[in-house]
Amino acid sequence: HLFPNTAELVSPCLTIQDEKVVRAQVEHLVELGHRRIGFLHAAMENEYLRPLHARRDIFCRLCMEFNLDTQYDWVSCVGWEKEKVRTEVRRIMTAKRRPTARGIYDSYVNPVYAELRACGLVPGKDISGVGMDTNVIGRLLIAGQPEPERPRISMIACHDLTPASHGNACGVGL
Repeated sequence: HLFPNTAELVSPCLTIQDEKVVRAQVEHLVELGHRRIGFLHAAMENEYLRPLHARRDIFCRLCMEFNLDTQYDWVSCVGWEKEKVRTEVRRIMTAKRRPTARGIYDSYVNPVYAELRACGLVPGKDISGVGMDTNVIGRLLIAGQPEPERPRISMIACHDLTPASHGNACGVGL
């Protein structure tokens, strides 16, 4: 079974270590001093995708473990539509009380950053985020799986680090 979509894992199977991924993200944000952290969730309310729901549940457990000041409506299920992602980011970031950091699904980086800028916020200064995946740059790094032919990215550059980020740009995952 490769990446089974069941609540309980079957053996043998191949899965991503969701606990380690989400814990590393939350610990990183907490180390930066964040206490108000949100989570942008890729699944829809009416569908079940084990890894996505596991990550949400792990995030909620870690909020309790670290005694974070997280509100229920900062954990959002938005699915895969970029416009819905932007609408949800706008709703949360224009509220009177908002998170100072967010965990986001990897493919949401562009629409999230676009909406933050449209709200007059600077990613990395006004709000922090975690969640870059090497699949976005065409790197799977899965044994037995060929790397995609496109995109062919040979170099990655990080632009727009603000002074408030203190040089922090981790998370590309190569």
